[in-house]
Amino acid sequence: MIELPNILKEDIANDTRQMFLDMLFDQRVQSFPKPYGENNSGMPSKGEEYSCRYQRSRAVEAHWRFKKVLQELKAILSQYFDGGTITAMAYKMLPGDYFRVHDDITNGVGFIYYLSKEWKWDWGGILTVLDPKPESVLPKYNHLVMFERMGIPHYITQVTDYAKEPRMAIVGFINGTPRTRD
Repeated sequence: MIELPNILKEDIANDTRQMFLDMLFDQRVQSFPKPYGENNSGMPSKGEEYSCRYQRSRAVEAHWRFKKVLQELKAILSQYFDGGTITAMAYKMLPGDYFRVHDDITNGVGFIYYLSKEWKWDWGGILTVLDPKPESVLPKYNHLVMFERMGIPHYITQVTDYAKEPRMAIVGFINGTPRTRD
């Protein structure tokens, strides 16, 4: 996993954050059978249902500011990946929202750009990556977190009732070829 701090200019990050706060998001609740494997004791058992609850905004995703931010993120990601296209979504997590463990194996290499300010560990909404051992990531404002390859199991803990603001992020995938790192 790669974490890059303060990647966008402060005014762009603030404008994007404000757009997330001002525009409407729709609640999404999903639950469906997930083909979990049998060989990983850290993953849910075979036959268990995957579930998640979160907010998504197609209005934000269609906004010119969101598209401009994606162009800037693609320029940063191109330092780590050759070619490829980016897909991205505007996500907001409110109290009770969560993502069960999953691996995004069919989507490409994942990245998350965080927009919440002064997030606290005990507010929940913590990304936990299970590769090869658990590593937790605090959603820090104007930080980009990216996986180094596809198929890394991860989950996001449930956001608490006492979180002072929504957990906001641009969540996306790039299907380019990872560059070798020295």
